Amino acid sequence: MTSPFSDITIVTLAKMKVTLRLLFLLILISSWVAVFPQTHYASDLKWSKINIPSEGVGGYWALAPGSDVRHLTQASDGTLYCYANPAATSYRLFKSIDGGSRWSYTGRVEDSIVDIAVLRDNPKLVYYATFSGVFKSSDGGTTFTLLAANPGGSGLG
Repeated sequence: MTSPFSDITIVTLAKMKVTLRLLFLLILISSWVAVFPQTHYASDLKWSKINIPSEGVGGYWALAPGSDVRHLTQASDGTLYCYANPAATSYRLFKSIDGGSRWSYTGRVEDSIVDIAVLRDNPKLVYYATFSGVFKSSDGGTTFTLLAANPGGSGLG
């Protein structure tokens, strides 16, 4: 009795079976591979000094007595960030989107800030450093997350 399948059909089915197994294996392996976040380098950060305007009639404002404003930083879209320690709130990171006319706290940050940086090509990426860590925001300072203490295995050669 002859088989309804020719030798060519059997070989083709075997090849398809191997191909499907390989495809399944690739899908399985790809589900195990971690998705890594985009890497930013120190050269991507723009650290710049911004002078706090002097008080008086020309500026139409005055710095309140006892104010402690530091680390004034400007993003590429004009947004200003600074550390301040006003008596009216325990929050320490402030933001202005109108050139400094109005300020509001952002990120609910209560830590003492030692520096602030904004990514040059993405004004939504805001970083601030404390004595114990570095924090990152991807949403213009609304929320922050603590970065790893040794990102990328720093110090391991």
